[in-house]
Amino acid sequence: MDIAVLVLLFYLSVIGHEFAHLITMQNNNVRVREFGIGIKKGPRISYLAKSGRYEGMRFSFYPMTFFLGAFVDAEEKLFELPYKKRSLIFFAGPLANIHFGCLLYILLFASTIIPAIQTHVTTAWGMSDWILYFYYFILSSPFLWVSILAIFILWFGRKIISAYLAPFIGIFLLAWLFHSIYDSGGAVTYFSEVTGPVGFAADLPNMASDLWSSVEWAAQLSIGLGAINLLPIFPLDGGYVFLPIVEKIVPPCVPMYKKVGMVLMASLMSFIIAKDIIMIAGYFGLIICFIIALLIYFRKKIFL
Repeated sequence: MDIAVLVLLFYLSVIGHEFAHLITMQNNNVRVREFGIGIKKGPRISYLAKSGRYEGMRFSFYPMTFFLGAFVDAEEKLFELPYKKRSLIFFAGPLANIHFGCLLYILLFASTIIPAIQTHVTTAWGMSDWILYFYYFILSSPFLWVSILAIFILWFGRKIISAYLAPFIGIFLLAWLFHSIYDSGGAVTYFSEVTGPVGFAADLPNMASDLWSSVEWAAQLSIGLGAINLLPIFPLDGGYVFLPIVEKIVPPCVPMYKKVGMVLMASLMSFIIAKDIIMIAGYFGLIICFIIALLIYFRKKIFL
């Protein structure tokens, strides 16, 4: 049950990420062809909206790949928008992840305040005692007031942050990542300690030891997902926010910027997934998974 709570909350954060992109695109008159849960593989269950705000948009569910997340298929007009509108659209996804994580941290407040109240004799307390107690308890609960402050600042300042601060936040996070890699002794050592989807699935029983641990881990994962997507690496959201700057300053470097980002992300994901498989099933398990992946990739050529 606790594992299901963790998986469900994190899954909601992933879908909320894409849904935030969808809403922001709609608000900026970008036509969305399809909003899908899963990836475009295998059979689908879909609904084509014929009226209302989402007229002409297809909502799809892919049963075979739903666990891989969600996507938004928008028209090319998206990349012709002014920088401010485009950055707001791509910043909306990470913003949704951070907001969702902060809301979960606020929910965690209930798991601490009720046991804390039970440790006191409150029968003789007046209104002023309750107000003072809550006041000091809130100040001593940083995950509560920091989360409330973050939600307030990010929501009401989202237009300014997405246009002017998001690229610098991404650069700062990238610099912090390089610093962490340097401190750990190198990229291989650093990323050998990073867990991917396979390692995450294997470590679920330890992460979801109880209900509130599941909520806390979901909050951390959601905020972490938002932070990763702010990195100025293509094709992450931060890469799309940073792309207009590259187009403006050094247009000839745009193709290289995209290729390097794609190769880097593909290499990191391959390394992390392979590392997780080796830790769980050994090198033999990695070879078996590699053979299965090759068979799936070449299945049409093999069976024709």
